[in-house]
Amino acid sequence: MNFPDNIIDTVDIRMLSKMWERITEIVKSIPSYEECLRAMETARCKTTLEQIGVTESFFCDCEKYSPYMRKRLTILRMKDMIEISNQTNDFGVIV
Repeated sequence: MNFPDNIIDTVDIRMLSKMWERITEIVKSIPSYEECLRAMETARCKTTLEQIGVTESFFCDCEKYSPYMRKRLTILRMKDMIEISNQTNDFGVIV
C-alpha cells in the first residue's frame, strides 16, 4: 500500500494561525476576479465549466479533493487546518 508523505504533517498550526493575517494580505494583493476574468477573456481562454466540458458536480468533487492530489500547501489545504471565524473566510468568500 502506498503511504505518501503528508505535507500537513510539516505545518505548525500555531505558526499558521499567527501568520494568517499576513497570508490574507498577500492573497488580497492578487488582482481581482474581474481583472483576471477580463485578462483571460482577452487571451481567449475558456472561463466557464460548460466551455471546458465539466459538470458542476464534477467541479465540486475536484475542488474538494484537489488539495490532496499534489504535495503542495495551498489555501484550500490550509483553510481546513485552522478555524475561520463566522461564515465568510478572510477573503470575503462564503465558506
